[in-house]
Amino acid sequence: MNGAADAFAQTLADILRSEGPPGVLIERALQLLGQHIGAGSVVFTDHEDDDPSISTIAYEWCDGRLPALRGRRFVNQDFATDDSLAASARGQPVGSADVRAEPRLQPAHRDAFLTLGALAYWSLPYIANGRIKFALTVLVPQPHAWPQEERALIGDAAVRMCTMLERDRALAAMQRNAQQQAELARARVALEQSRRLSTLGLLLAGVSHELKNPLSIIGMQNTLLHEELDGSPLAEHCEAIGRAVQRCHGLVQSYLALARPAAPRMLPTDVQALCQLALDLAAHQLRPAGVRTQLEAAPMPDTWPTEPDQLLQVLVNLVLNAHRALLDVAPERRTLALRLRWDAASDTLELLVQDSGGGIAEADMPRVFEPFFTTHGGDGGTGLGLALSNRIVAALGGQLAVQSTGPQGTCMRIVLPRLTASG
Repeated sequence: MNGAADAFAQTLADILRSEGPPGVLIERALQLLGQHIGAGSVVFTDHEDDDPSISTIAYEWCDGRLPALRGRRFVNQDFATDDSLAASARGQPVGSADVRAEPRLQPAHRDAFLTLGALAYWSLPYIANGRIKFALTVLVPQPHAWPQEERALIGDAAVRMCTMLERDRALAAMQRNAQQQAELARARVALEQSRRLSTLGLLLAGVSHELKNPLSIIGMQNTLLHEELDGSPLAEHCEAIGRAVQRCHGLVQSYLALARPAAPRMLPTDVQALCQLALDLAAHQLRPAGVRTQLEAAPMPDTWPTEPDQLLQVLVNLVLNAHRALLDVAPERRTLALRLRWDAASDTLELLVQDSGGGIAEADMPRVFEPFFTTHGGDGGTGLGLALSNRIVAALGGQLAVQSTGPQGTCMRIVLPRLTASG
């Protein structure tokens, strides 16, 4: 190549090394290549893996003198009889200065060029795994001699384009494989979790049933004893016993709910009022801790079909979890926000519970919805809140997830689709 040709080759190489979608870069390179040669059209052909004789014009540049071909699909059945097609299938560059006088072309192949208005062409195939994969073809509407510099330029551009596409497709395949592996791993975890929950449910149902009656007897006897000791110093011990019994009753109910969650009864519900009620119910813990609360609601329907009692239980669980997280940060940082959003396009309701606590440790993230997993065991945490909440939201047809977490806090996200109200 001479100096000008070298400079142009470097310009093409720079374009094809740039960052950006491969298709955009290839079409830009096709334009420059076509204009440099004086071609009427430059096309980049993608051959099917299963049948290389079937090809599609994937990318194209044309100046209007020849018809646009992008998206056109071709079936070449003459690889065995057409010398130029046979050479192309072997990976050899093929072309003609004037297709009208080209002896290697079969009549049907020659007529195809003439129908397009192309009198000269040069094509360079790209072979992968013994088969033609891509081809770069330059079409000229008049006879063209194809000097060696142009052939070298087309060859270099073809190799760069094909290599870039192969690399991009290999990367996309790796990403798809990684995504499939991640989805498979999540499915395995979900299956194992379901199996464990099923086994755990049977155990909890039996244990809870056996505990209910003794707890009821202890509670009743403690009430009678408290009445007899009312006014004496020993009455305080009865009150402590009563609180412990109530806590045990709460645990039993949680175990039963986790083992046999009640079927939701969907009712038209004012979800904004439900969020305010959750904050009110938790106020006796939030206010002494100096937690500043906020409720934001974007425009949305007045009511939403859901099970109000179960959704309230989920909201209270999330608020109390946030309260525990906020106790680990300075009082001036303690904020808690509930946000409501309605996506009209998908007709889904989104509830966000966001705190400004210290976030969830990365090592704990895979286990946050696991029954009995807790990082607050020393202050009364049972590890059932998020597990039960997750099952309730799933029964409501929705999803519960950790939307974000970090040193600035955690945001829990509930998404509820519109289901038919049952009453």
